[in-house]
Amino acid sequence: MIELDLERFIHTGKLGPFDRSSTRAQIERLLGAPDVGGYPGFAIYGNLAFDLCDSDGPPCRIQIGYPHQNWNRWEEWPDARFKWILGRFDAPVIVDKTIPILIGFYEEEVESSNDTLRIFTNPKTKVDLMFEFDAEYDAVTLSNISAHP
Repeated sequence: MIELDLERFIHTGKLGPFDRSSTRAQIERLLGAPDVGGYPGFAIYGNLAFDLCDSDGPPCRIQIGYPHQNWNRWEEWPDARFKWILGRFDAPVIVDKTIPILIGFYEEEVESSNDTLRIFTNPKTKVDLMFEFDAEYDAVTLSNISAHP
């Protein structure tokens, strides 16, 4: 079982054996065929997605979707195909409690009413954290983590 450490991913951009230089062939060799029904340029494995930019080369983005706001696609969180090390990023991750541990991140200016969308970026590790309002918790919570080139 492949171990995926979220804190390491957030602070380094590396997720288990994957990074922004992994190719489609390397990803599929480790994980098998992607889930059926994903977007054409993506290799999707539950809440883990590799945006392969419609090529066989490295992904333009590695994304982890978080259970958020009544999305019915979260039948299982975290996805049992992986050994997740969630650390301080076990859902729900509320933005105001998370800001103190986001060393090296800055908040992007985003046009959003009532601060319902907040994005934090680390230019060194090239990792973004997106937080959106979640009515279930009446708070702005983590909805997506992504690493990009």
